[in-house]
Amino acid sequence: MRNPEWVSLSDSERGQLVGIWLLAADHNGVIPASQETIQKLCYMDGLPNISKFIELGFIEDNGCHYDAKVTPERRQDDSPEENRIEENRREKSCPKFETTSDEFRLSQLLLNLIQKRKPKFKQPDIGKWAKHTALMIYRDKREPSEIEGVINWCQADEFWQNNILSTEKLREQFDQLSMKMDAEIKKGSAKDSGLCEHCGKGQKYLGGLCIDCHYRKDEE
Repeated sequence: MRNPEWVSLSDSERGQLVGIWLLAADHNGVIPASQETIQKLCYMDGLPNISKFIELGFIEDNGCHYDAKVTPERRQDDSPEENRIEENRREKSCPKFETTSDEFRLSQLLLNLIQKRKPKFKQPDIGKWAKHTALMIYRDKREPSEIEGVINWCQADEFWQNNILSTEKLREQFDQLSMKMDAEIKKGSAKDSGLCEHCGKGQKYLGGLCIDCHYRKDEE
C-alpha cells in the first residue's frame, strides 16, 4: 500500500478493513452502523475498530450508517473542485496495492498462470483480487510463501486449474487445496534432482512436483 494510514494499522485491523471494503462494495458503499452486525457479516473474530477507521479517513460516519464506498459514481453536475475532493476521498478510502506488494504480486501470479493456459481469459479487477489476497494474509494468517505454493500447485493440477479462477475462489478452497497438495508431496517419490524449471533452486521433484515452490514439472 502507498497510503501511510494503511501502514499504521495492525495486521488484524487491515484484515478487518479489507473485509469492510468488500462488504461495502456489495451494498453500494454503505455498511451498517452496528459494529456487531459488521462483525457477523464479515466473519470477524472481534469487533471492528470503526472509530479508528473513521479517524484515519477510511470510513465516514453519516449518523444512521457508515459510508465506506469504494467505487462512488461521479455525478454529471459535479464541479471540478468537487470531483477533485471526491477523487482524494476515494484515494484514501480505497488505498491501492503497490505492484511490489505481496497482495498484488500473488494476485498477478494467479492471473498470469491462468492466462498462460487461456490467453483470452477476461482481465479481472486486479485491485479487487488483491483485497481477497490481503484477507488471506491478514485475516486468515496465511504466509505469502504458502499462498504462492498453493497457487503454483493448483494451476498445474488438471482438476483444480479450471476451478480456481480468482483469488476469491482460492481463499474459499485454500484449506482443501493445501491438504491435497501436502498429500501429493508425501506420497510422491523423487524423480529428478535437477533444477526446477520454475524456481531454479535445484530441488528434487516428488511425483513431478517441486518440493520448494510446488510447481509441477511437465510430463516428458
